Amino acid sequence: LTPMTKSGDVWTATNVSFGSATNQRFKFDVKGDWSLNFGGTGLTGTAVQGGGDIAVSSNTTYTITFNERTK
Repeated sequence: LTPMTKSGDVWTATNVSFGSATNQRFKFDVKGDWSLNFGGTGLTGTAVQGGGDIAVSSNTTYTITFNERTK
């Protein structure tokens, strides 16, 4: 669980590190109970409500953003 901060329509989490395990991935959980979540198929593009996990590289640190208006 990584909290995000909001500025306008954009949510951001900085310095999000993923470990050495293979198949690292994430999704956006809006309400904290997975009843409203967004995923996708890659690291760029439009998020999809109920979409699949977004794969990331292991041993990598990211800045993750989510625009709630444009998805």
